[in-house]
Amino acid sequence: MFDVHSIEFYVIALFVAFALLGLIVGHREPGPATSDIVELVLTAEEGTTGIPMLTLQSQPDGTVLLTRTGLPMRPGETAHLVVTVVDDKVNVVEKRGVRSPGNVMIDHRGQAVLTSLRNRRYYVRYDSAITEHWGTVRFNHLNDNRAQCELKM
Repeated sequence: MFDVHSIEFYVIALFVAFALLGLIVGHREPGPATSDIVELVLTAEEGTTGIPMLTLQSQPDGTVLLTRTGLPMRPGETAHLVVTVVDDKVNVVEKRGVRSPGNVMIDHRGQAVLTSLRNRRYYVRYDSAITEHWGTVRFNHLNDNRAQCELKM
């Protein structure tokens, strides 16, 4: 039948092994994407010159409290977040709502409640289109879990 000592046998066996590996590992199509627009509640942090940070905190009611600190904005400006979730990837983009006149910039704390995340591990990317800061963090959404990262420019 087949000579197990021939080169042809090993070439065919290697081809079959790679074909089986390709079927097992295979490319998976991403699941459906969901998008939400969430209000970012801003409060002034006068006198602070800290490092811009992003914090995600699981809440007992199943929501996630997103807090970002240390980013400068003009007093009276508003912002919102566009949150897109695809499988275990979350993309959060901060966008300006109402632009305030003037040149005075002070650090603000922004907080938002995310309701569209289930209990699982997520890879979160945060982009501020206003200040051009960004950060990435892995977040395991379970009760009282917390993740934090520095926002870079």
